[in-house]
Amino acid sequence: MEKGSFVMFGHQHLYAIFTAIFFTIILSAVVKKYASSKTEAVVRITLALVIWIQESSVWIYRICNNMFIVHENLPLHLCGFSALLLPILLFTKNKKLYDVLYFWGIGGATQALLTPTLEFSFPHFLFIQFFTAHGLIVTAVIYATVVFNYQPDFRALLRTFLITISLLIPIGFINWILGSNYFFIARKPDSASLLDFMGPWPFYLIPLALVAFIIFFIIYIPFPIINRLRR
Repeated sequence: MEKGSFVMFGHQHLYAIFTAIFFTIILSAVVKKYASSKTEAVVRITLALVIWIQESSVWIYRICNNMFIVHENLPLHLCGFSALLLPILLFTKNKKLYDVLYFWGIGGATQALLTPTLEFSFPHFLFIQFFTAHGLIVTAVIYATVVFNYQPDFRALLRTFLITISLLIPIGFINWILGSNYFFIARKPDSASLLDFMGPWPFYLIPLALVAFIIFFIIYIPFPIINRLRR
């Protein structure tokens, strides 16, 4: 397909979202109900390796096709951090790591799936890789939630928010060195966005942090509600 052919919420976009949701639900439910401990270990290790392999594949593709841009394509965003760290979570079952990656993974990847920044449509490699990468982030987080019986608590929300805010300093330094705009903290994106309603730089960073907290809270709140209903 030609560059610029991707259509937001077109049939290819909707099929990709549906496939990601379907795969996530089926995998977690089947492993939870039917898999032995050995089978479960094979599944999660395979899932971890696939996440790392597909993340490496886009680097290789961009480099081989002279498309790799340092100030745009480094994994210095929540989804990039999640893709690098989620396999470690799957290998180790580290609960503290889950507490952070739940918010980063669900908060970042779901937004990317719903509002992707894509120039190519199916069956271009970058289209397939984009939805595979972000779909697997959601899959891994939900897998850990369902199969490991993990849940984030409010302290985890606050901890993740503080960690995220603290990243602004090193990310800002990298932006200054590279002339990049990771986390959109150096300037507003060129295209229209929610940041246009938040005032000029650097004042929009305050409402941007508030929006991040609200998103984290929205994806946290189902857990206390469900737990209360169960009781």
